[in-house]
Parts: sequence; C-alpha cells; structure tokens
Amino acid sequence: MLRYFLSFTLLFACFISTAQYFTGNKLLFPLGKKRNGEEHKRFNFFWRLDPTGANTHAGIQIGFRGDMIDTVFVAGHNCEVNGIKFREYEADFPYKIKIIMPPDTLLSRFNGGTFLANDLLLAVAPPHAALIKFYRKDTIEWIKFFSYTSDLAVYNTNTPSPSFSENNSTGVSGSSSRRTSLNKTTGRTTSPVPGNELKDEAATLSKADSARSAMEKKIFSATGDKHAPRQAIPIPKTPMQKAILEIFQAYRESNLASIRGGALSSLNPWYYRYTYASKVTIPGASYTMLYRFPFEDSQLDVVAVVGESGNYDEELISKQKIFAQTLKNELKSEDGWVVSKIPDKDNTPLDDLEFRHPKLGSVILDSARGKGDRPVVYVRFLFYGN
Repeated sequence: MLRYFLSFTLLFACFISTAQYFTGNKLLFPLGKKRNGEEHKRFNFFWRLDPTGANTHAGIQIGFRGDMIDTVFVAGHNCEVNGIKFREYEADFPYKIKIIMPPDTLLSRFNGGTFLANDLLLAVAPPHAALIKFYRKDTIEWIKFFSYTSDLAVYNTNTPSPSFSENNSTGVSGSSSRRTSLNKTTGRTTSPVPGNELKDEAATLSKADSARSAMEKKIFSATGDKHAPRQAIPIPKTPMQKAILEIFQAYRESNLASIRGGALSSLNPWYYRYTYASKVTIPGASYTMLYRFPFEDSQLDVVAVVGESGNYDEELISKQKIFAQTLKNELKSEDGWVVSKIPDKDNTPLDDLEFRHPKLGSVILDSARGKGDRPVVYVRFLFYGN
C-alpha cells in the first residue's frame, strides 16, 4: 500500500512540476522557436493547442511568422477577437501580471513603455515586449507578447497612464479633453522620432496613431512596405484573388466549415486520414483539400497541392516558379500584401515565399518532402485569429 502511495505521490509531483513549466515567465518559452520543432510540440502538448495555435478555453494562442513562433497571446476579461470568445487565462502570467491591475503598477513590472492610445499600452522588458489592451482602466482585455528588438529601444521609458472615462467600458474616453498625451508630464518624447514635441491634441493623437502603426509593422512582421500596416481588406478582382479571399472569409465566419465538401478517399502527400473536398479551389493548383490532423475533431485546415514528383525534377521546379510568379502578380503591395522569402532549412532547390496581409494572414508557397520522401509543392495558409 505504501508503495502505491509513494508512486502516486511521485506522479502527482511530476504533474505539478510539468504544469508549472509553461506558465509564468516560461509561458514565453516558445517565442523565436521553430514551428513544429520539439519545443513547439512540448508547448502544444501542455496547452492542448489546436492547429491554429489556439486553445480558447485556456485563453491562449500562439502566432507565427513563417516557420517561427513570434507571438504569445493571452486573454483577459471579456476577450472576444474576430467573433471568437476566449476564456480568461487562469494560470500565472509572465512578469507577475494580474488581469486586474492599475496601468501604473503594470508598467512598473517592465523596464518601461508608453501608451499608444488610451486603452493600448506597449511595455518592454528585454528580451520581451508586450502589447496590452485594457477593457477598462484597471482591467486587462488581452496581452500579446513578442520578442524585443533594438527598434523598440525608444519605448524603453516609463510614461504616465492615460485618463480613462469611468463610464466607458472600452477605456477610451468619449471626450477629447480627457485624452492624454504620451508623456506630457515628463516633457520627454517616446515617439518613433525622438525630439518631436507634443504641441496640441491633434499632434498627440497623430503620434499615438503613428506609434500604433509602427507596432503593427512589428506584430505582423512587415518588411517596411508602406502599404502593409492598417490596410483594409482588398477587393478581389480575379479568380485567384476571389478564391484566396473566400478562404480567409470562410475561416473568419465558420472556421472553414462553410467550404468543406465530402470526405475524400484518395491518398495525399502527407497521408492525412481525415480529408475533405474543398468548395473553393485555388486556380493553377492540382487540387485543393481540407483536412483535420491528427484527430477527427481537430481544427479544419486547408492546403492546395501545386505539384508533386519523385524528385525535384525540371517539371516540378517549373511549376513552382510559374505559381510563384502568379502569386506575385495577384497579391500586390498596393492591396496590402508583403512578400518575403522564407529561409530554406531543408536544402531544397526551391524558394519558399510568404505573402502576408495584416488584416487576413499569410499565403505561403511551400516545398517539402512528403511521405516516402517525395517532394511536394503546395500552398498553405496562416490565419490571424487575433
């Protein structure tokens, strides 16, 4: 009996030790780690994340930039994003943050920061930074953590908290006289352009908007294209644009359920078991399908196979190059798309490309080896759940 008790005690202790591993500051452990790497898998297993990187019941989601994890999102009070409700995150927050905490106290937990708007705080504590949205003056709605870079050094200074309207649940004052400057009391500027002085209310709001725009560039990892931040959803004009926009819309409205067709019995490059026909097809691709992995009740995802072969022959390389040029012609910078090359760690002869839109997500032209080491060129999507 004593042996069973000791065994149970040991197992319970191990569980408690593991349960504490990815909470508190260690919640930020996956930042900068490779997607689908061992660290990502351990984090996924602990938090039971779905294929989009989210667990709405636990109030957590991770975001990706290419094949790297670049954000950790945690939900606070009354958090709803793009129609998706998140329960409050109930484990320990990084930096000993509490959901109910005055902004000045919250800011003291970091090296410094600034308010980008009345309800939006940017806080920095290298090697991390955080964008914090308030539900009301002392209650957090959500926090998005990401990696600190030298570009954020200008924000590494404390600023006073803004005045919140007591009767406004969003924390944004309805009266312009109650809006606060970024650092009016200290006389120091915390804008991206050091030395600018806040002369009037219009300048204050303009500066806050510029700072928010700068942060969106960081959050969405834009490459500097002036059209990337704060871009409206583009109006589709061609069959390719319409198909891509329809997939993003289906994700926002139904988590892709609205474009799911019947079950497929044919094999696929990854030997996914739960696959379905797609009501939306990507022009130029061999076929488009939806799938659930690894379980039948896992989150739906979508992929379009451009081509596959026994090796990286001229035909497959030609298909990839033609499709890459098609995407470059269709997903234009003036519509908010930013294209970048993804570093190839698989030593394939093909360039992987990512087309990012700050209001939608990413379209990625990828190449890899499927089951049986057969090369496959395909299009996958990253959806911005936040």
